Amino acid sequence: MSNAIEDPRVRAAIEHYLLDLESNQPRNTRRSYVPKQEEWKRWCHVSWPAIPKVWPAPVPQGQQLPGDLVDEGKLLLFMKDVVVSRPPRKGKRVTDEKKRHLESQEVKRAVKRRKMHPDTIFVDGGGSEYESDSDVESFESTLRLQYNTVRGYVSAIQKLYDEQKSRGVNPAARPQDVALKALKRSILATTWARKRKEYTDSGVGTLRDVYAPAQIPDHTNVAWSERKEIACALRTQRGLKVPGCTMKALVVVMNCGKTNQHGRMEYGSALRHRDPRSCLVGALAFWFFWRWQVERTEKFPVFQRSEDWYDTKVLRRSAKEPQAQLSSQTAREWTSRFYRKAGIKVSKVSHAPRVAATQNADIAGVDEGQIRRAGRWNNGDQMTGCYLTSLPFEFMRAVADFDPEWSGSYFVPKGAVRPPVVFLVQVWPQLDKWKEAHSSPLSDFGVEQNMAAGAFLELMEWLREVLLQDAVFLRESCPDHPLFQDPVFACPEFAAFASKVRKTRAIGRKKAREPLEGRSRFVREVGRPRVDDLHRRIQSRPRYGDSTDASLALQERRRAAGEAITFTAGSRPVARPKGYLKKKREKHMQ
Repeated sequence: MSNAIEDPRVRAAIEHYLLDLESNQPRNTRRSYVPKQEEWKRWCHVSWPAIPKVWPAPVPQGQQLPGDLVDEGKLLLFMKDVVVSRPPRKGKRVTDEKKRHLESQEVKRAVKRRKMHPDTIFVDGGGSEYESDSDVESFESTLRLQYNTVRGYVSAIQKLYDEQKSRGVNPAARPQDVALKALKRSILATTWARKRKEYTDSGVGTLRDVYAPAQIPDHTNVAWSERKEIACALRTQRGLKVPGCTMKALVVVMNCGKTNQHGRMEYGSALRHRDPRSCLVGALAFWFFWRWQVERTEKFPVFQRSEDWYDTKVLRRSAKEPQAQLSSQTAREWTSRFYRKAGIKVSKVSHAPRVAATQNADIAGVDEGQIRRAGRWNNGDQMTGCYLTSLPFEFMRAVADFDPEWSGSYFVPKGAVRPPVVFLVQVWPQLDKWKEAHSSPLSDFGVEQNMAAGAFLELMEWLREVLLQDAVFLRESCPDHPLFQDPVFACPEFAAFASKVRKTRAIGRKKAREPLEGRSRFVREVGRPRVDDLHRRIQSRPRYGDSTDASLALQERRRAAGEAITFTAGSRPVARPKGYLKKKREKHMQ
């Protein structure tokens, strides 16, 4: 049973790539797995003998492996004695249970006081519900870990087994047989009963656990209403870098992440929304405008060489740290704050946009294949990964509040009103210099020719048009916002431009009805000839009564000729010779 790797070169290669795998592991996965693996090692140190110095060595059948080596029997025992039977250590469930316990204890004390002093009126002193230390000390939790936590323990220890197997120190089979699956099923079987006992919100995980498209403007209004931390109000969650944003239909190139650790090329995409308050493209334009023109702390990026701007984060940690990523904890806290103020109730804060976009697109009638492409759930397919752009156009139209199946429905009227150049160049004045430098190979700037730089500069040129067009409507809702105090919005050219943009509102409402009317015309024009043809074919067929009369007349003529008439299902009458049936019966009797 020995699997020792004797060649030191092989051992060094295995260690090198195992360390590389550990260093490239997603941060949240590592943060989840490492404490669970440490807990397993502490339990093994107490419960099992240490690994012998001479190892690997033969192990008798049925005997468990020593030390922290993983096998299925030890894993099941660890799960049964340590994990499944213990309550969670922290979290909302623990806080709610303690609160329910203290409230019940307070009620019991109040009843006891009334029984002991029936003539005394007790007034609530407004003390804290946590002021009784004896209640907290006597409290014993009845909670148990949820299925996802138990599954996380199993996955973490299975990964530890995979590392041991690669090093050649674990001779056991991978722990994934029937007994381990039975453990998971037993936890799932009691999930709903446990949730009822804990009074868990029954709406969690249902269709109610998302936000509707109509609530997105409310979320935007909350973000624009913030005054103390405007920079946090305008930024969101994803750790994107500036070079990933290309194309006019905003396309973000993603070649790394938790679900993409192998450099696979993936895309996220968005179109301009019908409502500027729900427009992702407009939100990005306002964020860049605030960051590189209004705030005046961070300078406009330099596009001379790739290293000058490639590390700049779209969602930075702070104005002084533009190359540091916004932490997930900060993003979650601000998102939760906005959701509360906007009246959005969801159980998964960070995951809510992904859930909402999927369910809302399904309700809008988007094909399942389009939703899969949008969520990058089928990018393992060779055709999708190598030949298609993976841009789900139907999904993109639905999310932008247009008809997903009708490509002609996508029309943003305000986009047709081009801002005058005289004040367009006032938005990011440095942009034109760098765009000219990258578009002209004979430029004096000596810039490094870079396709991503050229694409991003084209995006910025489009975003400043989007910024000025959407600002006409958002400025009406938040006229005192510091962003709209920039001189570009005070020039007389902007007032004339805003008047033209406001006139497109009526056009937008009219265009919103045109797709449905156009599809109705299409159905009438294409379907009418087919209906007429079907009508003619029905009219040309003999009527049922005429066909029946003809059949009866034919039968009478054949009976008169002495022929026997037989019928078969779904066929015309068939003539048989005289005496055919009599001969057939006599043959059957013989």
